[in-house]
Amino acid sequence: IGTPYVHGQKQFTRENMEWLQYYQVLKLNDRFLLKTDGGYRWRNTFQNNSQYIIRTGLGYRFGDRNSLSAGFAHLGFFKEDTLRTFEYRPYQEFGMNDIYIKLKIQHRFRIEERFFQTISTGSTSFNFRFRYRLFMSYSLFRWEKQELMLNLGDEIFLNAGKDIVYNVFDQNRLFAGMAFKFNKDIAVSLTYTKEVGASNAPNSYKNNNIFWLGIKHRIDLKKKPE
Repeated sequence: IGTPYVHGQKQFTRENMEWLQYYQVLKLNDRFLLKTDGGYRWRNTFQNNSQYIIRTGLGYRFGDRNSLSAGFAHLGFFKEDTLRTFEYRPYQEFGMNDIYIKLKIQHRFRIEERFFQTISTGSTSFNFRFRYRLFMSYSLFRWEKQELMLNLGDEIFLNAGKDIVYNVFDQNRLFAGMAFKFNKDIAVSLTYTKEVGASNAPNSYKNNNIFWLGIKHRIDLKKKPE
């Protein structure tokens, strides 16, 4: 349960959250990738369950810096440690990458079709969500196969649909963290995220501090030259 406070006419709920996420990129060939991730999220220093997510999608790279992806995610949301809501989420995205010596810049545009189901009643709802993420990674130190990187970024989320009234602006995530690559295939990152967002109720907002541990795993199935 978050801590409420009032600023002007707006009521904010503030929570500390902990996220654990595993990301896998399966390189099928020079153009196609299978991207899968799964994660679990807690509130209040691991005291309360928040949600889980399982997601997979097929990506296609074209040119030196562009990619297209489409996939599907399944999520479960908890309230008072009871699983209350399921979400079924197809998505499509377009990505662009630029590299300037030690700096890598990524742009990601994603569209999500969000189908919600309340477990106890079976009632459903639907809305679209549009996301844009700017992600920057700077190489601080490299030694043989190991690399230490500084990550900075921001992501904005916008909602659309007949059920969206007060939260066309869904949320904004501002993040900063460090990542360590053990080799070209395995990396671990620790990220702090400041999440500010709106709920679908008048003058009701969230202000969350998130600590996010990510594990990234790349597997290359492309046949190696003999």
